[in-house]
Amino acid sequence: MTYGQYEGFDRNILQLDDESIRLRKLLAINASLLRRTCIGTSLYERLEAPEYGDLVYEDTALISTDMERIAKGIGFFVAHRAEPELLDIEGGIPEFVETKAIYIQYGPEEVDVCRWTNARVHVIPTAMSFMDF
Repeated sequence: MTYGQYEGFDRNILQLDDESIRLRKLLAINASLLRRTCIGTSLYERLEAPEYGDLVYEDTALISTDMERIAKGIGFFVAHRAEPELLDIEGGIPEFVETKAIYIQYGPEEVDVCRWTNARVHVIPTAMSFMDF
């Protein structure tokens, strides 16, 4: 089962053809404009706090012209968590830092999940995720 199926959203939104990707980018651009107009409201807070299954966009996907980056940056929110990341080893002692990792399902298959690090994602309002914000 994919995350889109779980939420009941039309899975066609996750197709990887150019037309579907352009549609997702258009939805994300509209959501970005909405987010900017409602700063300081409860709607803004909701747009900044994605939950499992929300349709989301990653900031750089809006300004990219690379279709693969756009596709992977707009999809269903799966999870976010702090993960350790190994830095260069100096003097033979490994050093770890905490990285914020975000997972987005960008395609129709369960394996179509992209891991973003130190990224910002925002919710794209849909009828399913915004019935009770």
